[in-house]
This record gives sequence, structure tokens and C-alpha cells, in this order.
Amino acid sequence: MAAHADLFFADQRTRADARPGTVRFTPQWNPHLRAEYRALFTEGFLPPPDPDLVFQSMTLEWYASVWDDKEAPWIAINPGTPCEAFLPAGTPQARTLWRQRADGRDSGGCGHAHPHDQLRGLWVGGPLQGPVAHGLACGALLFVHNGELWNSMAHHGNGYNNAKRRLKKWWGVTSREEWASTQKRLLDADMVSPVWEFALGIRRSLAQDFAGEAEQVADCPQSCC
Repeated sequence: MAAHADLFFADQRTRADARPGTVRFTPQWNPHLRAEYRALFTEGFLPPPDPDLVFQSMTLEWYASVWDDKEAPWIAINPGTPCEAFLPAGTPQARTLWRQRADGRDSGGCGHAHPHDQLRGLWVGGPLQGPVAHGLACGALLFVHNGELWNSMAHHGNGYNNAKRRLKKWWGVTSREEWASTQKRLLDADMVSPVWEFALGIRRSLAQDFAGEAEQVADCPQSCC
């Protein structure tokens, strides 16, 4: 199933900010294998966001392309959990097998394994009912479009570096101050297009005049953020 999933690894935020666009793997020792391994996690097993520790996301195909004989001979997916799995990585043959398993799993050329335009959520570990689930569902449209888990409280998006690029591209956010300002404007309804406010006003008027809902006459434009 690793070929179907985005695989995250931990990184220090200060290092990631100082050297954007780069990654660094930190090896760990497994006493049973008597060898080093690199820990990777699927999105459902990620911890809550931390101010110092961030997670980068890549596909199995990407790992196969950058690994070499100097790297750890094993990768561990979700180590320390009931779903942990160790994959050999120390030979070209093993990495070729990764590529074969991952062939065609990239979605839409976006560099990630998860599908877009699909409703995805956690059945365990994420709220499914109640006020928290209701609040998270308010943003479900974007989560569905981006193919991300709509009810994950430990949401890391598509990885730290990728999330920073997406914020800059779609929102013009490149700093903490800009993020806080954007959040405030959103909460104050200061970023709502007057075009859509006008269209919704017409629909409300029609519903009141004719005692029923007005049919949708136009689709909202999609975005990737």
C-alpha cells in the first residue's frame, strides 16, 4: 500500500527554512535488524503540528530515485505502530521494485500519490460527528479538491515545503505576519468577492419571492488551495 500513499519524514523547521527546497534524512538504529533505517509515515499516523518539527512529503517513486548505496539499507513505514513495515533499500534491485510498485501512482503530475477530487477522511483518529467535525467540514470543498483528509486534526497538508509554496502561490503569504493578517481578513469576511456576494443575494431574493431554492446557474471556479 506504500505505493498508494504519500510518505512523510520529519525535519527541523529551522533547517527547512534556512535551506528551502532541500531535504535531510536522519537515520535511526534498529536493534533487531542491526542496521540503520529511515522512518517514514503515512498521513494518518502523523503527530499534531509542532513549532519546531515539520514533515516533508514524497512518494515511494521519489524515494527510489534519490536513494543510493550510501543511504540506510532499510526504510520503515509507520515504525512503532501496529501497521509498521520495513522495506529493504540497500540494493538497486530493491529500489527498482519500489519503482515498479509506484509506477503510475502519481496523481495528475502533482508529485504526490494521493488522488485529487475525492472525499477522503479518517475513520479512526478523526472526528466524524459533533461541533469539531462540523467546523472542519466547512472547509471540505478544498480538502476534496486537493485530495486531503478533511477531518485530520494532525493535518500537515502535502508537506512543509509544498505547503509553503502553495501559500505563496495562491495567497501571497510568505511570513508569519502575512499569515496572521490573512487569517484575520478571512475571519472578518474581508476577502469575499463582491461578485459572489451579488450572486448569492440574487438567489436569496429569488428564494424569498418564489418560496423555494433557486437553481444553481454557474459553477464556482476551482482552486488548488
